[in-house]
Amino acid sequence: MRISNFVAAILLSGVVASTALAEQLDLEAITAQPGTEVIKQDNGLWTISRGGVVISQYRMGDKIEALGVDNSGHGAVMCMWGLYVDLKTTLDYCLPDKFGDLKEELSVAIGQINDFIVQNSLTKVSPADIEGRIAKQEDNIRKRIRGIPRDELEMKCVPKGMIGIIENLQSTPREKFKASIANLLSVPRPPVMNPCL
Repeated sequence: MRISNFVAAILLSGVVASTALAEQLDLEAITAQPGTEVIKQDNGLWTISRGGVVISQYRMGDKIEALGVDNSGHGAVMCMWGLYVDLKTTLDYCLPDKFGDLKEELSVAIGQINDFIVQNSLTKVSPADIEGRIAKQEDNIRKRIRGIPRDELEMKCVPKGMIGIIENLQSTPREKFKASIANLLSVPRPPVMNPCL
């Protein structure tokens, strides 16, 4: 299955943005948070563990990077957020007359995940930051579909393989979908990308 550029960018952001993450963290404040363990190594690198998520620094050439892995058993929050935003945006712009109930369910789920990200991120993330990333995705898809006749949108706009995901999600009972979101967000922990699907 081909994933969209948006999801691919989210996947890469887990490592690419990590140098900035390392510079922004207040390790003393993080250590004071309940259930959080911070291990500082002799070489100046650190590992943070909370709620089944482990974020570790490592050296990559002359740069220090960080990688977060969710071992909680509840799923990687940023992975699911990226997938749901991508699905919702695709539905809104490529399939504007279909899947109305699914669009609403995805909107609710994305809103809940947005709140989780704001509350649990190790660095300050505002609702406006999150909405900005979503708006950028919407802008990208608007540019991509410019000039495509409405009756050709599904064929030319929906990434290959995504229709199957959409149909599978559409056939999932609503209560099961809601329960999966509740499970994803049931343990306070830093939202990370890995492992992703």
